[in-house]
Amino acid sequence: MNSAVLLLEDAAERFAGNTAIEEFGRSITYSQYRTIARKIGTALLNSKYTNSPVVVFLDKNIKSLTSFMGARYSSRPYVPVDINMPVYRLQKIIDGLKPCIFITDNEHIETLKEVSFDNVEIKLYEDIENSEEDDELLLKSINKNRNDDNAYIIYTSGSTGVPKGAVRPDKGIKDWVDFVDRKYKFNSDFVIAGITPFYYEMSNLDVYYSLKCGAKLLIVPNVLLMLAPQLIEFLKEKKVNSLFSVPSVLINIANSGILDKISLPDLKNVMFSGETMPCKQLNMWRRLLPNVKYTNIYGTSETSFICFYDIEREFRDNEPLPTGKCSDYLKMFLIKENNSLADKGEEGELCLSGSTVSDRYWNDPERSKQSFIKNPFNNTEIIYKTGDNAYINEYDEICFRTRKDFQIKRRGHRIELGEIEHAAMNIDGIINAAAVYDAEKEDIILFLETQNNVSLHPFNIKLLKYIPKYMLPAKLVVLEKLFYKANGKMDRVKLKSLLDSNFEVIKNV
Repeated sequence: MNSAVLLLEDAAERFAGNTAIEEFGRSITYSQYRTIARKIGTALLNSKYTNSPVVVFLDKNIKSLTSFMGARYSSRPYVPVDINMPVYRLQKIIDGLKPCIFITDNEHIETLKEVSFDNVEIKLYEDIENSEEDDELLLKSINKNRNDDNAYIIYTSGSTGVPKGAVRPDKGIKDWVDFVDRKYKFNSDFVIAGITPFYYEMSNLDVYYSLKCGAKLLIVPNVLLMLAPQLIEFLKEKKVNSLFSVPSVLINIANSGILDKISLPDLKNVMFSGETMPCKQLNMWRRLLPNVKYTNIYGTSETSFICFYDIEREFRDNEPLPTGKCSDYLKMFLIKENNSLADKGEEGELCLSGSTVSDRYWNDPERSKQSFIKNPFNNTEIIYKTGDNAYINEYDEICFRTRKDFQIKRRGHRIELGEIEHAAMNIDGIINAAAVYDAEKEDIILFLETQNNVSLHPFNIKLLKYIPKYMLPAKLVVLEKLFYKANGKMDRVKLKSLLDSNFEVIKNV
């Protein structure tokens, strides 16, 4: 397969009349999906710009998905961006990306007028979806595509404040899609819930695997994601079989108690990724929906999906979940600070090579050099440094320890902030927790999401059951809800912005 768009070509042949995508008020078949994408591809091929990334500035909907595939028919990588991001951040992405083509619609074109760019062609979706197909031009485009060409670029946060564009190759899509197909064997009767925004890597499991198996991709409205009763009703009504989510959505559902009241008889698979899923809430799901397969998926924007860990054995509420074993399309290295390989049980930075691994950040050679390095054990290949510290447990499973940038050194002690968060989640009434380090004052601040009244000293006494005294927070911030990004991940940057506040305990900031 020299282009991921051939997954759509194959699906349109095998499942022509099946519903491919359903959103509120609209659906299209696989045949219609192919036709619209080919029309968009033709319009892009008739552009004066060649080989330039195509920025897709649209909602999470059918328009976006057909635009992605249209870009691939034109042999251009597509770049999904968040229509709600601040103009300042959008400008940073455009400055680094230097695109020549935007796809947007009449609803969102006004936002682009606030952005500065040169030599850019803006194509309105309403125009290009009705272009004439040019079969000869499309065939020529597909045939010239190579499997190591760029399929899409996902922008992720950068520590410098400038977003990084991870480049994803076509060949990697084929490898992980084939792996998932062998492992799970979904079929064309499946309904896959599309929860994650398209500008996050994890959404591509829904996007591309639905093409592989001919399943229906149901786009879940964002407004439902933190409304547990309404979301569960929606999933039940739509007979969803597969749910892939960030943990915060699943935690919210578990804590709401709605699973005691509403059954999900069609649900077969629950997958989660993006952050650590606490076993306390996972065990609620497993107890109330025991016939569902639960999978912890670990990956990054730079590598796509690394581990698929099917949860089969029992875990205590306060026990961390493993991430599993490395997928067979990747090679894994746990590298210690002295540049040697970690032995079993030893901690090291997880580094990877393989077909799904990016080789650079788009137009960013300096940061590319920092993250994509020559394999110290084999100079002929490039490996990606994930920034995640991990170790291998007694079951030969990879266990995530912490982000390297979540590890602090405080008053002579090396501390994992994630360990403090995990301890807090074991205390009754705590829905979620985030630990932040104020380096200037050398204080640990713990943000808690809870409806309960909490004060610092009694809470720290409870924490002492799980962590040593030197890891106790100096301050608490108690919120009815923590800050979350659009994809449901915790917004730690926004939480950190509260550090200048004068507080010991704040309720309902």
